[in-house]
Amino acid sequence: LKNRYDHVFNHFAGYGEGAALNLIRKWKEQHYSVVFHFPPSLVPHRYVEFRNWHINRDADYLIGVSEGTAREVSNWSGRQVDVIGHGANASYFSPDPELRKKTRRQLGIPDDALVLITVAALEERKGDQWVIRAMQAHSSAYYLVVGDGPFASELKQLATSLHLEKRVLFLGFQLDVKSFLAASDIAFLLSYGEASSISLLEYAAMELPIVTSRHEPFPELLQDAWGHMVDEQNTSAVSDLITDLSDSERRGRMGKSAREWVIREHNWDDIAGKYRALIQ
Repeated sequence: LKNRYDHVFNHFAGYGEGAALNLIRKWKEQHYSVVFHFPPSLVPHRYVEFRNWHINRDADYLIGVSEGTAREVSNWSGRQVDVIGHGANASYFSPDPELRKKTRRQLGIPDDALVLITVAALEERKGDQWVIRAMQAHSSAYYLVVGDGPFASELKQLATSLHLEKRVLFLGFQLDVKSFLAASDIAFLLSYGEASSISLLEYAAMELPIVTSRHEPFPELLQDAWGHMVDEQNTSAVSDLITDLSDSERRGRMGKSAREWVIREHNWDDIAGKYRALIQ
């Protein structure tokens, strides 16, 4: 479609995708479905645009990437919304002991240190600040903060104010996060306003036990065998979980369960099959 009407998209680029899409539909009847990667409560202004484009009326199927997102989109649209989650490439994201050692050497982290990680945009809602605060009670642990965003300077100031600048490592935006996941022991995502987290699936594929907030969509994703939910602003509770997960044997059992879950429930072949079955 884009190749056939490339001149239309170029001409209407300044008016937004909706204008081009609406014009094309006038010329030729097209079927389309829409996948929502964020709920209306997070970005209500975008849903005003979607209604202006008549997506709520004209799309063949509306799909949410989590039950929470689907529920909100259904309330907004007055239609049924199917749920198809994300997947992870478990063939690529898999534990790698040699990569673990190599990455730790490059970062100056001892082989026996406990390493925490969060892979996310640096926004206040992502919750990295609560992990940093919990680090005060763990004098030998390291925290890898992978990502960039508008909250970066506040997080760095917090780490400095708590004298943690040598153990909280800000690694910026990374195209490939596998090496940092391989170097880590516990993964955190203490966020709110998520639709569905690909980072969580990649954590699990790398056999990392996972700690999240109690906000959606984590209750529908997390399982006791490999994950914990916590009130993210309760620094003592976050710190206690770090202590509980300091046991390497326990982390190993949890990590294996996490990887088995991803392979079973969130492989891309099955996800693609769900899309094919729905659309066909």
